[in-house]
Amino acid sequence: MNYKQFAPRFGFAYRLKGPTLVFRAGAGVFYDDALGSLLYAVNLSPLNTWQYLPISRNSGPILEPFSTAPALQLPRVWEWRTALEKLFEGRSTLSVAYVGSAGRNLLRLDRNSDAANKLLTEIYFTSYGSSSYEALQAQFTGNLKPNLYTLISCTWGHSIDTGSPGSAVFLVPPGSSNADDRGSSNFDVRHNLNASISYQIPSTRGGFCAACSRGWNLSSTLQARTGFPFDVTSTDRSIGVGFANTGRP
Repeated sequence: MNYKQFAPRFGFAYRLKGPTLVFRAGAGVFYDDALGSLLYAVNLSPLNTWQYLPISRNSGPILEPFSTAPALQLPRVWEWRTALEKLFEGRSTLSVAYVGSAGRNLLRLDRNSDAANKLLTEIYFTSYGSSSYEALQAQFTGNLKPNLYTLISCTWGHSIDTGSPGSAVFLVPPGSSNADDRGSSNFDVRHNLNASISYQIPSTRGGFCAACSRGWNLSSTLQARTGFPFDVTSTDRSIGVGFANTGRP
């Protein structure tokens, strides 16, 4: 970290014609500590000495400074959101929002191969990872009737990156670029619907039935989404090492 790593964040709201329509917008920079990669000590850790020492050579491990390891940078993410909100009579609100994020300098575990004999050489963390996300979100919340409350939200989005799992090892052959690994994130969900409803049972007047029915609610939730993406790959584990990007069609 250094003194240049500011993280400014801005936001504002503007009331359009009438008090029931509001436009909101916000954006900011966030620094990511890459906690998932830091906790995964099997393959490596950015603070491990393996980052600066080669772990294998044809003649076996050697204890010499690993000068070819790229300098790590603190991952950062830009995030933004714009929304238009409409207030209806009572406490009902309808909002439509566009949200997005762009991650840069993300940690990724790469392994190189020798251009001459194709043998595996170094393995180290890099700051070459990137990601992007954009989504359109809609939400309605409020009372349909005095005793009936509902919340419905729907998201249509897309997440793209150059490597979703922080613990996966990516093979970087000579002449390859990060664009070769760019694609839909492992956790990418294009459509996501969530709905909940709550009904307050009206109490009867007086008597034993009123005492039993007072304060009861009936609630239900619904979740529906599209499936996660998957890549058709083939993995060669003949040397006991598998790569997340091996055998892309």
